[in-house]
Amino acid sequence: MAWIAGICVCLAIPSAFMAKSVWNDFRSKVGRNKSFLNEFVTNNYAGKKIDDVVLNDSRNQIHNIFAKAEKEKGKFVELGVADTIPSFSDALNEGAELSYNLPVQFEKGFMTFTFRVRNKDWDQQVIWAEVSEGIAVHDDVKMRIRNRLP
Repeated sequence: MAWIAGICVCLAIPSAFMAKSVWNDFRSKVGRNKSFLNEFVTNNYAGKKIDDVVLNDSRNQIHNIFAKAEKEKGKFVELGVADTIPSFSDALNEGAELSYNLPVQFEKGFMTFTFRVRNKDWDQQVIWAEVSEGIAVHDDVKMRIRNRLP
């Protein structure tokens, strides 16, 4: 029995270090993407070119979304705080693609942009986006789990 316990401990310690490393990498991708999206939206409304960080097939869609938001709500004022949209499948694929809600204030109110970002090595690319009226509610996975448990 001691042998089995010893083997389990010998396997558990390296596994814990590997899991910690994967978790830290995932968290760094989330943080980098939030900064990337803040810069992405700010650059767009400052008139800077953003096409080099957008998937070719999505360029027109993303430009149309930005134009629609500005047409409906007026000039860009400031960014809110980007909120990660949690997904178990995103965690399993180690953050290869992640989704975010980013509230943006305009002269006539708020709009929430939802972005999907592809992470390839140290490069990020926006592959999809949509916009909705107002500020989207924070999606709290822990709260959803607690609410489902008796």
